[in-house]
Order: sequence, then C-alpha cells, then structure tokens
Amino acid sequence: MSHVDSYQRLLNGMQQIERAIIELLRARDVKINASNFSWNHGNPFTGVRPELIPMSVRAGTRQTSTVWTLTCVEACWVRIDRPDARLEIARIVDVLAPQS
Repeated sequence: MSHVDSYQRLLNGMQQIERAIIELLRARDVKINASNFSWNHGNPFTGVRPELIPMSVRAGTRQTSTVWTLTCVEACWVRIDRPDARLEIARIVDVLAPQS
C-alpha cells in the first residue's frame, strides 16, 4: 500500500468514526457535527504515520477523549466492523449523552 493510500485510509477511517458517533448522538437529541471533534490534538498529520491517534470530542458541556490505534482507524475506512471500535464509539456516546 502506498503512503498516499494509507493516508487516505486514515482520513476515511477518522470520518467513519466521526459519522458513527454523530449519528448515535443525534439519535439522543444531541446537537453535534464534525467541528466538535479534535484529532491528534489539532495538529496535522505530517511525515511519519502515527501508531496512536488521540481524539477528543465535545458535546455541550461534556467532553471525552480516547486514543485510537492506527490499525483500528485504518480498518474503519469503509465501515466499522471491528468490535473494539464499536465498543469505544458506544463508550464515547454514553459519556457525552448518558441515558437515564
């Protein structure tokens, strides 16, 4: 896989993860969009591919953070099939919009 293909998979995986979180939060009536997310502490990805990718997301007054592995994010580039990714997305949604 070329460096460009790998970078594209990384970006697509990040978008898929964001979309999944947004969809689940909106189902709980939380107003959120891509601007609520920060990847890599807001720094661009340059040169070396990171093995660990920090992400934070804010919804209203709540915020949570996590660290994704490069392998996990790239695996989500088409759809989210990994159980560990699904569990982490569910955890994030529960922190930002707990159900009573």
